[in-house]
Amino acid sequence: MLHKNKIFCSVIIPSYNSKNMICQTLDALQNMETEHPHEIIVVDSSADETPEIIENKYSWVKLIHLEEQTYPGSARNLGIRHSRGNIIAFLDSDCIVIKEWLNIIVKTHLNHPDYAAVVGSIGNGTPYNFVGTASYLIEFNEWTPKTKKREINYILGGNVSYKKEIIMKHQLSYTDIFPSEDTIFAQDLISKGEKILFVPELIVYHVNNTHLLQVLRHQYVLGNASARARRDKNMFGNIISKYKILILGVPFMRYIRAFMRLLKQDFILFITFIFISPLYLLAVFCWAIGYTGKDKFKPTKIKV
Repeated sequence: MLHKNKIFCSVIIPSYNSKNMICQTLDALQNMETEHPHEIIVVDSSADETPEIIENKYSWVKLIHLEEQTYPGSARNLGIRHSRGNIIAFLDSDCIVIKEWLNIIVKTHLNHPDYAAVVGSIGNGTPYNFVGTASYLIEFNEWTPKTKKREINYILGGNVSYKKEIIMKHQLSYTDIFPSEDTIFAQDLISKGEKILFVPELIVYHVNNTHLLQVLRHQYVLGNASARARRDKNMFGNIISKYKILILGVPFMRYIRAFMRLLKQDFILFITFIFISPLYLLAVFCWAIGYTGKDKFKPTKIKV
């Protein structure tokens, strides 16, 4: 059990070629307003200047550098091994936290001891870019800051925290089925009888990709990984892998769900969604194509 006077937090950030964003991410962490002792661990496998930037500008960061590219799942597992915290928090290297981020994490875990994991919301870090906003709405329309607080059955690896004792108790670890490792971890956690809480005021801002072709390619990869995760875990939606004709209706179903969700929760974002609908549908069709693809998953050379 957590006790207020013994709370220590470990924030773990997987990183790969993050030189353009890592300073914004670490500066925001450095500027947090918190009374809770914590450590920042970056598990980096970059081929660019990211490790040098961290070593030169952020000596207070615990840097674990790997020579071969490593998927976020194994990077998070390695971060957990090196962590000292009662609470383990994960953040992505393209996310910017609010000043109260760590305080909200600790407060929520203390006030909700029955929940093993706490997931926060995602704000749009590229609000003035059409492609970036379309990418944001495709991936995070269920996680906006105006979404209601509730119990959920999935997680976001870029803004989630756990009671470390729960991870150790069940010997849980992330897979390297990128980028569906979060979906699989959530299912493993729930299968152990644990619960996940979504807290909208726990906000990080995601700096979205603003290059259309890269966004479309990423959606293809997401769709492919989603299909793999559902086949491996026999999760909801696996029927589409068996009867691929059903995938034709998925883009429209996703559009309608996002339409209704945003209409109820955030009217300003809803108007934006209507405006960028053609981009949204194009990207979702790329996701659907990826879902039916037969790409072979290439595991990382370094697996933890």
